[in-house]
Amino acid sequence: NFIVVINDRPVLDVTAKSDLLIKGEKSRVTVKIINKGLSDVKFLNVEISPSGFILLSENTQYIGELPSDDFDSVEFEISLNQNSPSIIKPNIIITYEDIAGNKYTDTKTIELKSYDRKEAESLDLVKRDNTLLIIAVIVILVILAIVYLRIRRRKK
Repeated sequence: NFIVVINDRPVLDVTAKSDLLIKGEKSRVTVKIINKGLSDVKFLNVEISPSGFILLSENTQYIGELPSDDFDSVEFEISLNQNSPSIIKPNIIITYEDIAGNKYTDTKTIELKSYDRKEAESLDLVKRDNTLLIIAVIVILVILAIVYLRIRRRKK
């Protein structure tokens, strides 16, 4: 009987998705790590380096083991400045070991699109806040009703 141990370097891919990123607001970025290689990964750590945003959560998340042909995700909470660029390119640093104990560090850059509030509204990505308009209409209607009632009383 023979036992063959495949000790191929792990192949990890990184993808990211986020809530709608609006400048001046909090959002969540989800980073997905995919093990496309033939060997399992252990001690997997994922770190995000802020670029154009403020990190509200821890910058490092621990995944641990990631078997071959599997994936896992971590979330980071961020807040964008009003002067953040429209394309944010944070680095994702992943550190891990293969089954033989060899240590690896990979850095991947992800791209995330951000919008200012007016741009997001004009593209219908967010609903406009009509609260102020509704309050103004109600106030005007109340004023008109009061004026109408006073004029009617004077005529009597």
